[in-house]
Amino acid sequence: MDTLSQYETIMFMDMDLTSQYEQMQMIELGTKGYLENDHPTVEVLHCNELINIDVDMVELIQQLWDKNLQTTACCQGNDSPHQSIDFLAEYAYISFRIHDHILKFIDEYPITKHIGVFDILNPIEPIMTMLKTDDIIQHKQRHGNLYSVRFNKEYIPILLGYE
Repeated sequence: MDTLSQYETIMFMDMDLTSQYEQMQMIELGTKGYLENDHPTVEVLHCNELINIDVDMVELIQQLWDKNLQTTACCQGNDSPHQSIDFLAEYAYISFRIHDHILKFIDEYPITKHIGVFDILNPIEPIMTMLKTDDIIQHKQRHGNLYSVRFNKEYIPILLGYE
């Protein structure tokens, strides 16, 4: 599972729609493409595949998999080398391909309603960012959507406590 750093997310958001679609395909295929991960990961066996997960996210992602939630990407947050986006360094995120899975995530981890912001990425539609919980709940599933929840990385241990 490759992840987008915050800098790469901004780069992704600035790409034209064709490039965004190609990048999303590379993420799904597990290839690096334009992306680099700049913090430690652990290889975890899931569905007969070794997947790299950021060290701070391993337990949480395994909890999600145990609840039959399919994740597409995750990132524990990192310090940005780019001064203009230092404020993003505090965010961790988890992405889901299936709308019902992000809804189940919100249901299983209700604190997310208060600590999270949501994004919807689609290669042929404008990116929707900084959505509130109600916006993501009321959103209609569309083919190609990627649903993400972002939260301060300090909340990772608190989310783990919801198991």
